[in-house]
Amino acid sequence: MKGRFWRMCAPAALLCALLLTGFASAEGAARLVACEYAVFGGMENEDIAYVLSQPDAWGEVTLTVTEHGRETKHALPRDALSDLADFMAACDPAGWASLPDREFRALDAPSKRIELTYDDGATYALYSDKAVDGPIFYDTECFLNSYLAENAQTWQMSFSSFEGGGPAYRLVFSAPEKVWVSWSREYDEPADLLPPGAGYTETVTVHGRIPGRTEVTVEVSGLTPLNDEPQTVYVLEVDDDFNVKPLGNSR
Repeated sequence: MKGRFWRMCAPAALLCALLLTGFASAEGAARLVACEYAVFGGMENEDIAYVLSQPDAWGEVTLTVTEHGRETKHALPRDALSDLADFMAACDPAGWASLPDREFRALDAPSKRIELTYDDGATYALYSDKAVDGPIFYDTECFLNSYLAENAQTWQMSFSSFEGGGPAYRLVFSAPEKVWVSWSREYDEPADLLPPGAGYTETVTVHGRIPGRTEVTVEVSGLTPLNDEPQTVYVLEVDDDFNVKPLGNSR
């Protein structure tokens, strides 16, 4: 299924403001609870639809994919929908046209739709046959399909620290829209209680999302930061199959 879409993905300057505060993520603003991305094959034949949903702020995030009547569900990282809210905020959904009636569109030609639903009841929809479509449809396909690319190559880094004041690590991306990340932690000694001093190894995995290149800067903080170590910036490239390939260090 993934192969039907990834070759269409293209970088979008429209999304360079990702992760900046937008109307959907500002404090007190409406929260994005669902996004539907659908591809129609013409003559009312809906070929495929993705629905990313999270009923409440602490609930599970689910990606439901329906293709030719067959439905599959995928559990996603808990921050997937908030990431999508930032992704969409750069495109100002509040400025999108209202959902049009089907008879006013060309029914004999393929089209695509993005529909966003917020917890205040607001719904915004955009069709690809409108003049304002731009590259957002291609990038949305990449955003959703990247979670389904289970065999794609990832890039990992591991850090050692300890409870009670050990160094903390943060990865800063020059182009955060190109990737998504997951973290895992493993303690040195299994224990029911984790007193100060319990050591652990934290591993960050970088997954490909949109083809292109990003720099990764590792920042260190905490009571015992490794200030004597030079700051390292890595260069990563995401290809059309969502593989993440290291290109070396920039400094």
